[in-house]
Amino acid sequence: MCHHYKLLGVRRGATPAKIEAALRRLRSDLEGMKPDDVADRAIHCWALTEAYCVLSDGVRRARHDRVCVEDRPELLLVNQFLGMQVQQQNFKDFLKQSALMIDRTEKHVTALMAEIEALHEQNLALNKQLAAETRKHRMQATKASMLSMEVKALQQQARASQTQLDIKCEQNRILTEEVAILAPKVKKRAVTVT
Repeated sequence: MCHHYKLLGVRRGATPAKIEAALRRLRSDLEGMKPDDVADRAIHCWALTEAYCVLSDGVRRARHDRVCVEDRPELLLVNQFLGMQVQQQNFKDFLKQSALMIDRTEKHVTALMAEIEALHEQNLALNKQLAAETRKHRMQATKASMLSMEVKALQQQARASQTQLDIKCEQNRILTEEVAILAPKVKKRAVTVT
């Protein structure tokens, strides 16, 4: 097996579907790497993508297979020389791509930080608004509680007034009955006095 086949863990005659499945499997393995392995993950991801691009393109795959030295030992020196040149060029390309990725990542991180800052500011504003609304609701609850107490006091006063009114009505009824009882007697005396 040659370099790209080894990297993806597939045989030389692997189908495009097997190559793609191997790429997906290896990329999912990369997702599990620790955050401090970001540089290694970027290198591995680049190498896997390069291997996939070569093996999924018929022309590039054929060229790769022609210079593969495992099957043709006579090309070992040529392949090593070409490989070093390719590796140097690939490494230069890799460095350029890494610089671009780092630049894009920095821009992305800056944008995310700005977004986080904006969200933080919104959160602070919402917290202030929530605190103001909470104070307002507490004041309204206090007012409602005071009004409720005033209503209860007025209800007690109304009950007390009703009780006094009932007492006065009862006294009035008793006086009316007494007047009714005494009125005939007063009339008899008035008639006898005259």
